[in-house]
Amino acid sequence: MEDITKLIIEVIENESGQSLKEKILEYHPYDVAQALSQVDDDLRDKVFSLLDASEAADILEYYNIGEAADILEDLDAKKSSEIISNMELDDAVDVLNEIDEDKKDEIVENIDSDVKEDILEVAKYDENMAGSIMTDNYLSIDVNMNVGQAMQRVVKESNEQEVIDIIFVLDGEKLVGTIDLKDLIIARKMELVKDLMDTNFKFIEAHDDVHKAVEMIKEYNLLALPVIEDDNLKGIITIDDAIDVVDTENKDDYDKMAGIVGNNTISFKDVIKSRLMWLIILLILSFAVSSVMDGFGEIIASITPLVFFQSLILDMGGNAGTQSLATTVVEISGGELDNSKKVGKHLFKELLSGLLSSLVLGIAAFGLAFGFIMLRGISVEGISNIMLALVIGLAMMSALVISNFIGSLVPIVLYKLHIDPAVASGPFITTLNDIISVSIYYSLAYLILIVGGGL
Repeated sequence: MEDITKLIIEVIENESGQSLKEKILEYHPYDVAQALSQVDDDLRDKVFSLLDASEAADILEYYNIGEAADILEDLDAKKSSEIISNMELDDAVDVLNEIDEDKKDEIVENIDSDVKEDILEVAKYDENMAGSIMTDNYLSIDVNMNVGQAMQRVVKESNEQEVIDIIFVLDGEKLVGTIDLKDLIIARKMELVKDLMDTNFKFIEAHDDVHKAVEMIKEYNLLALPVIEDDNLKGIITIDDAIDVVDTENKDDYDKMAGIVGNNTISFKDVIKSRLMWLIILLILSFAVSSVMDGFGEIIASITPLVFFQSLILDMGGNAGTQSLATTVVEISGGELDNSKKVGKHLFKELLSGLLSSLVLGIAAFGLAFGFIMLRGISVEGISNIMLALVIGLAMMSALVISNFIGSLVPIVLYKLHIDPAVASGPFITTLNDIISVSIYYSLAYLILIVGGGL
């Protein structure tokens, strides 16, 4: 990949005019986008000035929305409007929303009225609605056509559409059925479309949640999902659009857990909003950990070696909680925990996973702790080394099970309370796990070593 990028960069730096354009177009748009992202703005703009609107749009599809908007802002308004007119509707809307308002108004003025109408149609839907990611690049035929007429329409328009494997059958603007291209090809010329179409098709309402659309595409293995409003076909959501939604959601969730908002260059205001608030809460809650430890002061004083293994218990509990948290947040963002049955199944799976892993790690912790105690010659009067190691192993098992479950439960609860689980869960779970792990550890030490051991 790096070799291809270097070759394209050399072409951009050494060629010009028609020769540059011809050589650039020999490469895949993705590779060209990768190369253009590594050259200076003047060279990048030189390439885009040579490409026609369709060619430029193909390359811009492989940029993220913000970068695509920056490029279009640098071009003249007429060229930018032509490029946007050749982009997928949902991408065009997203890019326009990122462009500076003055430049945006200038670009919109230059867009053809038909395309502008389509863009405004998609723009009216909130970003969490299915309509916001639909495209109008699909083939449609009239329900009253015969196969011969339908094939003429398909041949005429297929070169301009993204999805041609599935053809949507309309009665006016109302979606009444679908038909596979292969079925249309093998059908007899005079057969009627309405006799061949499938009326048991899947669809989604334009105002439905976008995650519902993604879930339907995944569950029914669809190449395209029609979007309707008042029974009229408004557009389709392709499998590519669904993948983009999932990728964007996953990246956003992990960015939020890392305290990143929008991009990797964090402004002071973003830090205050996304990080500092939760760090202050974490600081306050951390005193709860210290308070718990203070409550076990006598145990710590009489059995000092327990302190050696405290960080081990806390760290492993934190790791288990973070793993469960990440899995749960991803499933929430993908709309996979949208009902109580799915939530229950997820919690049971995480609990079972926690039990199995904690059993293995608890036994390992017991063995390693016992070996460490023997090698270092650690001893406490009146307490056997095996009992001391047993406390560590049992504490490890208990902390892992509970931390694993909390890591799954807390983001679900926050989500139900309409609090973003990706932002809030991390610091909250970390501190909560610390409090519980410390309590379990020293409570077991008290019960087993002091009460049971007769100290």
